[in-house]
Amino acid sequence: MRINLPVTGNEYELDDQATLVSKTDVKGRIAYANPAFVEVSGYAEAELLGHPHNIVRHPDMPEAAFADMWATLKDGLPWTGVVKNRRKNGDYYWALANVTPVRENGVTSGYLSVRSKPSRQQITEAERVYRGLGENGGRRWVLRRGAAVRTGLAGWLHSLRSIPVNLRILLSTGIGAALMLAVGVVGWRETTALAAAAGTSSILPVMIATACGSGALLTLLFGYFISRTIMQPLDRALGVAQAIAGGDLSHRFEAAAWDETGQLMRALQQMTANMVAAVSDIGANAESIRGAAGEIAAGNLDLSGRTESQASSLEETASTMEELTGTVKQNAEQAGHANRLAASASDIAVRGGQVVEQVVATMASIQASSRRIADIIGVIDGIAFQTNILALNAAVEAARAGEQGRGFA
Repeated sequence: MRINLPVTGNEYELDDQATLVSKTDVKGRIAYANPAFVEVSGYAEAELLGHPHNIVRHPDMPEAAFADMWATLKDGLPWTGVVKNRRKNGDYYWALANVTPVRENGVTSGYLSVRSKPSRQQITEAERVYRGLGENGGRRWVLRRGAAVRTGLAGWLHSLRSIPVNLRILLSTGIGAALMLAVGVVGWRETTALAAAAGTSSILPVMIATACGSGALLTLLFGYFISRTIMQPLDRALGVAQAIAGGDLSHRFEAAAWDETGQLMRALQQMTANMVAAVSDIGANAESIRGAAGEIAAGNLDLSGRTESQASSLEETASTMEELTGTVKQNAEQAGHANRLAASASDIAVRGGQVVEQVVATMASIQASSRRIADIIGVIDGIAFQTNILALNAAVEAARAGEQGRGFA
């Protein structure tokens, strides 16, 4: 038996509405797992598909439980029981498993397992039974088609409950016929003895024996008739129900009787028709969804191409941005250098302003000095003018004086 490790003591409780579905081939390899089962198991879908279903088996589950399950399934019958499974991280969860053979063209092609959340009472009972199966070699409990049965007298009484209905009917009518024959034999003997004691002959013993024998025969025939009347429709109904449980909706049958079995067959017939209609609608919707999915896939391919083109453009843009970043960085460095030059120029301008102020002050001083020089020049001009006048006067006077005054001029 496969032992999956590690295990923890942490229980993962299923949701009340959770339905875990998986399908295996005849060798127990997982062929399908619905999203709920994948999520609860803790494995990825790829880790489940194609692998044995016992990948989720918990070491606490006794080997006898799975032996009973496989024996039941190989008989073509469904198996129902509470199982303890292991998650990938070692946690465990309890599930009420319904395992059904899937038949195609009359041959078992796989097994369908549908699991739901069991009640706490079912879990407690399963723990008690599995503990009993593991203790003392499992002598206290046995499993029969998923049902826990005590050994000994209790098990024998339980086995009586599992006798098929047709055998119960035949056994009951057989016992009734045997009792009737016994009564007939006793009556025949008693009446024969009474007739012999009376010394007379009587047909009463023959009548009693004939009546009891006929009654026993009629009882057996009636039991056989009842068995066939009940069991034939029930067998057909059971076959249809098992086929439906295995996913086969191709069975067709007619219900001729109007008794309870006929009503049952009609109900199954109506249920099959409704399920076929529902599956057909689902198939049509699935085809519609498949077409839409194809369009979405084509759109995704187109989007993928555009995305790749955009990615290429983004790469070019990124390259351009890198170049631009380098240029901006260089411009920033140059701007910093220009800022430093501007600061230096500002300092020079400030110092130039101070020099200009000094020049302005000097120019003002020069202007004042120039005005004083101009005044002096004016005085000199006045003196020169007066001197010229005097010289002119002297020349005039010298001219007037003639030779005597030339040297004076």
